[in-house]
Amino acid sequence: MSRPTRVTLCGRCIPHLVGSLVAALPSHVAAQGIRDSAGVRIIENRAPAWTASTAWRVAAVPILTLGDGRGGAGNEFGRVVGVVRRNDGTVAVADAMAHTVRVFDATGRLLRSLGRAGEGPGEFGTLTGLAAAGPDALMAISVPAPPLVRALRFSAAGKFVRDIAIFDGQRRLTSPRFLADGSFAAWDMGSGSELPRSPGASLRVDSLDLVLVSAERSAPTRIARLPYQQRVSDLGVLLFAAHTETASAAAGIYAGLTGDPAITFYSGSGRAERVIRWPLPPERPPVGIVARYREWYTATAQIPAAYQGVARRQLEARIAETLRTLRLADRMPVFNRMIVADDGHLWVERYNSGHVMPNCRRPCTPTPAVPGEWDVFDGGGRWLGTVRMPQRFAPLDIGARHVTGVWRDEDDVEHVRIHELVRP
Repeated sequence: MSRPTRVTLCGRCIPHLVGSLVAALPSHVAAQGIRDSAGVRIIENRAPAWTASTAWRVAAVPILTLGDGRGGAGNEFGRVVGVVRRNDGTVAVADAMAHTVRVFDATGRLLRSLGRAGEGPGEFGTLTGLAAAGPDALMAISVPAPPLVRALRFSAAGKFVRDIAIFDGQRRLTSPRFLADGSFAAWDMGSGSELPRSPGASLRVDSLDLVLVSAERSAPTRIARLPYQQRVSDLGVLLFAAHTETASAAAGIYAGLTGDPAITFYSGSGRAERVIRWPLPPERPPVGIVARYREWYTATAQIPAAYQGVARRQLEARIAETLRTLRLADRMPVFNRMIVADDGHLWVERYNSGHVMPNCRRPCTPTPAVPGEWDVFDGGGRWLGTVRMPQRFAPLDIGARHVTGVWRDEDDVEHVRIHELVRP
């Protein structure tokens, strides 16, 4: 089986038209109902398939912990933005602070380091993600200077192979998701437009083309025109706005609206094949969240040292005005991130109010104080059940029997941990 590939990025989620349109279709009494709508399979999940005796769980005690300093400085991390674990047990870790990707064996021994800070071949600007591209290659996502984005391909042996432009003077793509054959899906930032809105509406929804770029790097082909993100008309900040999310499988791409429990799978040819729905009712934002957000932002905001004098005062004034005019969405998103596991299962993280106030500044991997809950679907879209993650742990790579991600200790030090996935 080809390994699904994905990029672990600090990215947004995609509001999805097909999922919204099927929301009004009649419900089914059975746990799962499947029907066809204009050639698209609609999977209506009403209840999970697992029972108490068959449910999966993540073991509380990790099998392996990286980042504890044992073995030297190479086993310490500053800001982990991506992790890929191979079937042979090797683990690749992208560290944005160290400007490198480190590869460890199954025992935690450092094997090699890929790349370094710089602008030359095989060198990184700001690392923002890491992807597996088939069974024997890694794709490191680098931002040399905003808004430029490039993907650097390394072989299994750690040799730099080539540099792929994602966002440059000719191509304006973002948030790449790599498939097993080396092609990738991304958003075409040059295709943006605002969707029609009702008279007097204060919220806007931007739309973009989701495109596919072949392994031969030919001109992008359009998969679909989809809503991209929700925002306020006056360019202020909208807390709990619907935003974008995509995740790559071996031969296709998942896309879904964070505010609607509906996710669509597109094949590598760009055809919508199925829509997965499950009962995940939205919740209203908690009371007092705006005040707490202002306190959090004020306490964590970091103004670059280059801003001094008048420039610094102007930036401080803009920040204060943004915080003063915060807007609050009527409801919170229902899910946050998606990961496609090695065996093709789709994992979807349920949203909680803590996601709006991450415990690190991007690019980084926020680790929730409240243990995360992830809904699991098989390759056909059947909802199997929900898996609870360890506290302060954020998964970035999921295999058939392992979950690998970032964990923060009580001193806010980042580690990479591998937990067993127990499947009775």
